Amino acid sequence: MLELVVKQGVHATPMSQVARESNVAIGTIYYYFKDKEDILCHIYKMIRKDFGSILIIKSENTNPEQIFKKYWKDLYHYYISNPVAFHFYEHVAKPPIIPLDLVEETKTYYRKHAAFFWNGVKSGILKNIHVTLLVQLAYSNVVAAVDLKLNGVLPMTDAQINEAANASWDAVRHIEK
Repeated sequence: MLELVVKQGVHATPMSQVARESNVAIGTIYYYFKDKEDILCHIYKMIRKDFGSILIIKSENTNPEQIFKKYWKDLYHYYISNPVAFHFYEHVAKPPIIPLDLVEETKTYYRKHAAFFWNGVKSGILKNIHVTLLVQLAYSNVVAAVDLKLNGVLPMTDAQINEAANASWDAVRHIEK
């Protein structure tokens, strides 16, 4: 279903097609899932959990810049390795399709990641702006780099990936005046 929804859109993907392409009776699908939105919520939760598992802090590394760039590169490589999940997350997995309470519920997968940003602001390492905005500033560049790679605009060499991660770090780090 993931590929169908990404390719065709949510409303253009009937459950009959999902059943046919999955080689499963439609009744079997409805036995496990209430409706199409229920399936999408399960997919969303699975992808969020998967994302959260790649954003693991290595406790031996305490350098905030290195931790940030590791997060950035890990997320970039995850998206490149999982382009369908990337497109689902970027184009489908948004309210109202995904309920806000599920978005909030799945934030638990990112607690350590969020703590990095909260602690960075509190300690003065990161800019003193709302953490949600800070995260968006940091990772919108990941999305841009993935788009450039997946659309064949740039090859995104190791050097380009490092440049993009450095630019993201520069966007969020606190700079003394």
